[in-house]
Amino acid sequence: MADKHTPDDHSGTTPDDVRETELIEDGELDGAPEAVDPREEQELRAQLQREMRFDGFEQGIQG
Repeated sequence: MADKHTPDDHSGTTPDDVRETELIEDGELDGAPEAVDPREEQELRAQLQREMRFDGFEQGIQG
């Protein structure tokens, strides 16, 4: 029984790598995530904290 995780051409890429490349080329994946601006990251974290507090508040009311 052949090992499914080893490519036949021994090019150093796994079938998962090939599939990911195909998805990126098809526009299904964006590729590697871009670096986030530190200010944007700080704003996103603050927004997440506000949403988490609000969710906790809502659960307290419903609870």
